Amino acid sequence: MVRIATFAILLGALVPLGHAAVDLPTRLGQQCVAEISLSPRVQVPKSQWRRQKLQECRLMWHILGVKVDYQPKALFELVARYNSLWKRPEQRPWVLALGPALRAPAGWPEQLRWSHYRPMWSAVHAAAQAFSQDPGQHPCPRANHFGGRCDDADHACDRAPACWLRQWCGQPPNWWSQAYWYRPGPCPETIDAQDVIRQSSNLD
Repeated sequence: MVRIATFAILLGALVPLGHAAVDLPTRLGQQCVAEISLSPRVQVPKSQWRRQKLQECRLMWHILGVKVDYQPKALFELVARYNSLWKRPEQRPWVLALGPALRAPAGWPEQLRWSHYRPMWSAVHAAAQAFSQDPGQHPCPRANHFGGRCDDADHACDRAPACWLRQWCGQPPNWWSQAYWYRPGPCPETIDAQDVIRQSSNLD
């Protein structure tokens, strides 16, 4: 397996103008926070929620890593494309200011105490560093794409081609923040993701 972190320092120059220079673990962490947030939206113990979301971070990173054969330069660039805030930083500008120093990022909402959220960012960044050193095994190899869920009111909804199969990766349907899919190949017809969920009986 490629040792991704070896190239991390060299990749700062690849960051587009207007975004802070970051290494690969930081960019991976920012991508995860952009998609799953830093605070629970459901009433579950914080420790359980943290384990669950770190599991989801790694799943997203593996899906992206497979797309580029875990090559560090290509992964560094691809992660930005799958960060929903990369082109819309004004929505939550502090996400792209998160860094390894674990200080409150620029733009952090004044009404929120950073000390309540720092442990989760610390855990995400540590997980990203570990992934950069050794990604390990893909936890759900059949999942090769992810996007916004359409089966609740809290997530952005992405339309999906009719041939895609929803993947639950061994968890109940409401476990994940994102929707995970198996994309078998090109299929031009698109339907609502909710319809794909009803049509699919694959619960792997």
